[in-house]
Amino acid sequence: MPGQLRGNRRFQTTMRRAQRDMRSTEPSKKAAQIAARAARAAAPRKSGRLSRSIRANGRTVATTVVYAGVQNYGWPRRNIRARAFMYDRMRRVEPTWLRQFTDNTDRALGRVRGI
Repeated sequence: MPGQLRGNRRFQTTMRRAQRDMRSTEPSKKAAQIAARAARAAAPRKSGRLSRSIRANGRTVATTVVYAGVQNYGWPRRNIRARAFMYDRMRRVEPTWLRQFTDNTDRALGRVRGI
């Protein structure tokens, strides 16, 4: 029929599914797990307590050890130098955790169909 778009209904349905799939929190959780593993490996070790405390907490990386911030950012008045171990290591593995998002987007958009 003239003036009608063929496959529009299928396109809309598959596009809605893709939109829902791209809202998934699963890639964020996987990315946080990758970043936490990297931060644990780079944590300064004296007793190992700091390293063991670093966890993927849902979509973020967290620690319960109160001195983690001091070890990461430093404390100049106490002559404790910044080590920036968390961010440096997480940046180093960025291509790995970033792939979680691009793979999810590619998978979702790859299922969009028209005609």
